[in-house]
Amino acid sequence: MRARMLFVAMIALTACKNDNGFTEQPVPPGEPRPESLEAVPAPVPPSPRFYLLFPTTPAAVSDLGHVLLWEWETGGDTYIWTEDEGLEWKTTTGAYFNTVHDISADGTKIIGDYGNYMNDEDTQAATWTEEDGWVKLGALPDTLDCPMQSAGYALSADGTLAAGLAFSGCSGRGFLWDADGGMVATEPLGNGGNRISAMSRNGELMAGFAQGDGSRTPAVWYEDGTGEVLNMAFPGEFYGVNDAGTKAVGQLGSKAAVWDVVDGHTLLGTVGSPGASSAAAHAFCGGDDQMIIGRDSLAGGVAIAWTESTGLVMLQDLLEDFGVEFPDQTRLLDAVACTPDRTHIIGRGAVGEDVGSYVIVLPEGALDPLFQ
Repeated sequence: MRARMLFVAMIALTACKNDNGFTEQPVPPGEPRPESLEAVPAPVPPSPRFYLLFPTTPAAVSDLGHVLLWEWETGGDTYIWTEDEGLEWKTTTGAYFNTVHDISADGTKIIGDYGNYMNDEDTQAATWTEEDGWVKLGALPDTLDCPMQSAGYALSADGTLAAGLAFSGCSGRGFLWDADGGMVATEPLGNGGNRISAMSRNGELMAGFAQGDGSRTPAVWYEDGTGEVLNMAFPGEFYGVNDAGTKAVGQLGSKAAVWDVVDGHTLLGTVGSPGASSAAAHAFCGGDDQMIIGRDSLAGGVAIAWTESTGLVMLQDLLEDFGVEFPDQTRLLDAVACTPDRTHIIGRGAVGEDVGSYVIVLPEGALDPLFQ
């Protein structure tokens, strides 16, 4: 693990408090305090736990709780965190401007961008595994000498299908990839500038954006590569897709929204008063589509959640009602991903001046009363 990374865990344990109020594992007498603090929880009764891992940025979480993180300041360093093993450095994307975006259901494969065009190396969408390292997925045949030829954003649950952004000339197109067919462009939508940002578990539905009449507009694609734009006049984009491949979530205008392949879109609103904030839905939380998480711009950014019983609310307030104890000065700034069983919720957060990724670990079934 890179020595400069600082991993801080906020949990109810027998431990010591530092000057900032952070909970740290005690250092045995006579042993030097490690330069990089790694707070690994001791066995505890089933109860909610909160972790802050800074200064990382959260990307995705596997079904089993592998949290994918990256840090651009160190040249694209990529980490996987689990509650049992803590924070582990895995790889680098080759340049600070490359990122990782998704992880397979079993936590063994990630997708992102790899290469460094500043060193005359093509930057392309790529996948990484422990066994094979980085494997580039290629570029479209008519790409020009663009700084980035393609970028990987989404994986199917089993990691065999990939999707993202590729360039036709230097115009953005969505792409689909598998080992047999390689990289294939999806149907161009709107006024160009397409990107696939999310994929369902089985690859039957992809979602992202195209260029609309004035700015980005939400768009979806299907497994055969065809797609559609909801309305060219709608500003916004889609960020997430449900497991079944029948719904997408994102932002329409200034409001969080959910779209159904049969019933069309529903606006979930904002947590601020009308005109005071804007909101975006980022992901379904759970495999049953009954909970959605995201971000509202209120007060500089707050994580939000939607259920049928609560409507759109602040996620931190909701979780406190279910027994999550947050350290003083905690702010959940965003919520970006969740496991199908709703035991892990990840996002961007802060405790005092420390900003990074948070992980909230809940006992199985802890949120079930919301859906009864």
